[in-house]
Amino acid sequence: MNPQTSTTKKQSQIVRGFMNKITRLFLLAFTCIAYIGLSAAQTTGQSSNQQLSAEELQRLDDWHVSIAQVPSPAPGCFEAEYPSLQWREVGCVAPSNYLCPTEARASAFRCG
Repeated sequence: MNPQTSTTKKQSQIVRGFMNKITRLFLLAFTCIAYIGLSAAQTTGQSSNQQLSAEELQRLDDWHVSIAQVPSPAPGCFEAEYPSLQWREVGCVAPSNYLCPTEARASAFRCG
């Protein structure tokens, strides 16, 4: 084996190892930046519940309980807007995979 070929192979391996480490570092940095951005986007949106009085929060909670007991008028997809206790038919779509944490409850609901 030619000594020059052996040196070239070693240099090539060193360069590939260096590039592999740089690529991993870049991917790690990108992932961290994306996570920080996502976290900031979720925490900076103020919840409308923070601006409501205790009385209004209680009325909203009572409405949630009441509307949950109103049966849907037919099979399909429906929505209701506070303070109405009537369901309104809407087009059905696939549910979102994003979970919405709620302040008042320990569980999370699907958003969108």
